[in-house]
Amino acid sequence: MTLDTAMPDMGLFCNRLKRVRKSYGVRIGNPDLTIKDFADMLGIQGAAYANYERGTREPSLSVLTAIHKLTGADLTELVAGAGEAPPRLCLLWI
Repeated sequence: MTLDTAMPDMGLFCNRLKRVRKSYGVRIGNPDLTIKDFADMLGIQGAAYANYERGTREPSLSVLTAIHKLTGADLTELVAGAGEAPPRLCLLWI
């Protein structure tokens, strides 16, 4: 399964993920919180987290849970967005 079929709005997800990191940085008094520092707080490699914000990889449920526990971010909003239309599925009948 590719990222295109797994999470059609991956670009939106990446933006939301970046907002969570930056908002958390402001909340803890570090408005310039880097990807590496945030990843360290989550207990993962900086390169892995960078891939999530770039949209080249999807975070596992355990990483999403760690983000929620650290930041208090609403996972439904992070994954699906608040007030955004759900992704459309295109079915091809053969």
